[in-house]
Amino acid sequence: MNLFRKKVPIRAAQVACDAAAARAADAEREAAATQQERDAADARLWAALERAAHELTAAAPPPEDEDAAKDAEDFASDDGRDPLRTTLVQHEAAARLNLHTQAVAV
Repeated sequence: MNLFRKKVPIRAAQVACDAAAARAADAEREAAATQQERDAADARLWAALERAAHELTAAAPPPEDEDAAKDAEDFASDDGRDPLRTTLVQHEAAARLNLHTQAVAV
């Protein structure tokens, strides 16, 4: 609506301007609420990925013999987890998160 070409009373122009400002404020509130929902969903996704990584690490099969156990201990971190497996699980989780983020962005 072009208010400058038509002869619109000043009061009508003010009402239209106020209505447009109210719609803009509503859109901003909706965008903020949507961003909060997205942030909450991202937090839930990260928590789920961390739980999955933890469970995958915990579900690793035990070594077959004592020599294998000794070799595994040589490469294990202080908490007993295999750093290579942990890194691979984290890499997979990051790849899934990136794919999810791309899907949400579209």
